Amino acid sequence: MGQLNFDVEFFGKAAHSSVPDKGRNAIHDAAAFIALVEQETERMSSLNYPGIGPATYSVGMVSGGLSGSIVPDSCTLTLDRRVLPSETLDEAEAGAQALIDRIAEQRPGLQATLKRTLAFPPVPVPEDKTLTEVVLSAVRDLGGPEPTGEGMRGATDAAWYAGKGYSVVVCGPSDGATAHQVDEYVNVSDLLWGVRMITLAATRLLTPDPSRESQHRYPGEA
Repeated sequence: MGQLNFDVEFFGKAAHSSVPDKGRNAIHDAAAFIALVEQETERMSSLNYPGIGPATYSVGMVSGGLSGSIVPDSCTLTLDRRVLPSETLDEAEAGAQALIDRIAEQRPGLQATLKRTLAFPPVPVPEDKTLTEVVLSAVRDLGGPEPTGEGMRGATDAAWYAGKGYSVVVCGPSDGATAHQVDEYVNVSDLLWGVRMITLAATRLLTPDPSRESQHRYPGEA
């Protein structure tokens, strides 16, 4: 999947919190937008791309306000949009802007800006399957879990290589079950297995004569 991150900034008007009607609460506007983002993610959940799943939105950070006694005049949030191979980054950004326009219609006077801060284009399925087949065979031959060859939901630097026309495969140790969590880790045994797998796949790719492939096995491989 591709990835877009945006800073969405809402602009209100400061006032004393005892007379909130004298101001405009930017955090309230942001909260209404977040609720709409959640609804849109639910709507997109049934639109699955084969092997990957649906596109998603997620709000990762929210910052606003100066004091409990002040109606906040600004609020900024970080919006994450995962992009399917069937979409372009510009189309996904237009969708995010459309959400801002929708919430502005529901809340007259709302002012907000959308600024792109991170962009990874989606990676299409490569036409040349050679790299995929070699990597999958290395995983099998080293006793790894049966590979599916399906897509990956996360975004990686593979996007830049694919953009230059190279075939790419994202494969490595661990199943990512604890990714970006407080206990994120990779087992040492999985790391060593990943080194063997990459070494074996690279050796096979660099073998000029496919019939000599069996001679190129990583030490310790059965």
